[in-house]
Amino acid sequence: MKKYIKKLWKDIEYDSESVKTMWNNRAESFSKKADDEEHYADIKGLVNRLDNPNEASVLDIGSADGRHSIEFAKHTNNVLGIDIADNMVKIAVENALNSGIENIEFRNLSWEDADIKKLDWKNKFDLVFANFSPAIHSSKAVLNMTKASKQLCYISQHVQRINTLRDDILVEFGDYKKSTMMRDKIIAAFNTLWEKGYLPELTYDRRITKAELLPEDFESFIKSLDLKEPEKALEYLKGISKNEKLEYEIIHLNAIMIWDVRNK
Repeated sequence: MKKYIKKLWKDIEYDSESVKTMWNNRAESFSKKADDEEHYADIKGLVNRLDNPNEASVLDIGSADGRHSIEFAKHTNNVLGIDIADNMVKIAVENALNSGIENIEFRNLSWEDADIKKLDWKNKFDLVFANFSPAIHSSKAVLNMTKASKQLCYISQHVQRINTLRDDILVEFGDYKKSTMMRDKIIAAFNTLWEKGYLPELTYDRRITKAELLPEDFESFIKSLDLKEPEKALEYLKGISKNEKLEYEIIHLNAIMIWDVRNK
């Protein structure tokens, strides 16, 4: 593999134990959160791209509380969701039962540790799906997706997230720098696949969500920015808000990559 691709992957930080702990701690609160536009995935559109959707099987990597797996199960033959966080898996199983979905299974499994050969997953799934999954953090993780698939693979990833309030404060009182690190994972994944002869399709999705900051959270918000003169920034915030809640926008730019493992 070319050196620059290896460097891209090397620069991406990933610690499986930290990821597991974080998502175990967030499992309950995440499951109560509606599927917002930021993390939207076109389930029906993906299923319609498969040959014989009613007979298709899906592997959902990083299935979380099962929300995408359950939707896939409504339109395909069977779905397997895997997640590194056991609390997430428990919630996903409960959600599937409550939905009356039976053609679905969840396993507590790290994609990093998944042995495709031992699991008998070689060319097993019609679609291998990873929606904003931290599990896709290496060339091995991406190429194992192609090994497990017999039709399509799907990755989505944040490219940029702009918090308009945060950026305004940093421009005025701090050291504002446009972040580009979030896009490195999708660049690394694309180049990994391209070098191996695959033809990944890359599209971008831009969404704007509304957010608000309450007066009681002003101080902690300013502290999180690590400014040299936080007192002045806090007074500025109070001034523009008149000590009422501040409404602002978060702009999300996401990348969606789909490839057919048969086109190589």
